[in-house]
Amino acid sequence: IFAAWGYGWAIISPEIDLLVNRLILERIKSYWLPGNRLVINQYRELDFPFTAIATPQDFYIEQMWTREQFFNYMSTWSAMKKYLAQAGASSIIEAENEIAKSWSDRKTKKVRMAICLKVGIND
Repeated sequence: IFAAWGYGWAIISPEIDLLVNRLILERIKSYWLPGNRLVINQYRELDFPFTAIATPQDFYIEQMWTREQFFNYMSTWSAMKKYLAQAGASSIIEAENEIAKSWSDRKTKKVRMAICLKVGIND
């Protein structure tokens, strides 16, 4: 049995998700490595030489995070690190300020990330 798994973008609220997409994800998308793109596309483009095994479709990671925790999480992404190294740390301040209008400092919000699974067996 072979299994690959990953998790998708954080889903917080329609308003915040739109801001994250426009102000962060769009800016860093060219900095992702090809291996990251496999996960981003939920392994749909993976050359998979195994017989697929059905997996759950509604499988999520859920956390209660503050805005600071969410930005700390995004700062661990390799694409974010590359983007900030080139554009400078101040380049993300606009995004944080815009998101702060909808997500106050100490308030926690549910952050949900879909788990993607690709499981198969070698016949």
